[in-house]
Amino acid sequence: YDNRIVGLNFGQKIDLQESLETISSTATLALENGQHFAASNLITNQGQIRLDDAKLSSVFVVNEGKIVGNGDLDTHVINTGVVTASGGQLNLGSVISNSDLFETGTIEVANTYGDVLHLNNTHIIGGNLNVAENGQVVGSGNIDGVLVANQGKIVSDSTGMDIDFASGTILSTDGSNMSLQGQPLQNDGGLIRVDQGSTLELKGITVIQGAVEVVGNGSVLSGYGTLDNIALQVSEGTITANVN
Repeated sequence: YDNRIVGLNFGQKIDLQESLETISSTATLALENGQHFAASNLITNQGQIRLDDAKLSSVFVVNEGKIVGNGDLDTHVINTGVVTASGGQLNLGSVISNSDLFETGTIEVANTYGDVLHLNNTHIIGGNLNVAENGQVVGSGNIDGVLVANQGKIVSDSTGMDIDFASGTILSTDGSNMSLQGQPLQNDGGLIRVDQGSTLELKGITVIQGAVEVVGNGSVLSGYGTLDNIALQVSEGTITANVN
């Protein structure tokens, strides 16, 4: 918390959920073991917010420092700092605006098995998304105008996910609908896989190198775009080409 609120008279109490507005650059708000911090105000974080199986909810969080850990981040975040899923699953709700007029923010998934960034109809706008080799991004929502460095996995659920740009391993599973669009996708060494009952739609994107698999009954690769120097495997699936 902001160290300006520490100077209290003996016995005086303060409700941080009602009063907290700023976490200074040298301070940490640490929440753990199922705690739910429901902030009344917009919070500006210049230091660190650490979640360990805990929940932070607020109307807005302006993150200029670090938010790290696992649990629930149930707020609209304007992020010019770093948000890291670490030590388990970090659930994101609402909107993550990953930049402002002057700076760009980063969302990271750490490199330990079980480190997961879960999107719950979440809209990530701009900035960077870095997924380490053992990390995963799962769920539903929109990844829009984001520079994605994906060494792990991006997996949509049955609600679907729209990705503006990504690379690495991209899985459309469990009857989901996923779309890829935006700048050319350099997929050298990567895998794009569409499983049973799922659909991956290309929206004008060029996918360069790597492997594309359309596997299982009802799996569909559709849309329009370019597959350049791709290792393509189709087993029980369907490829349809649309004219833009």
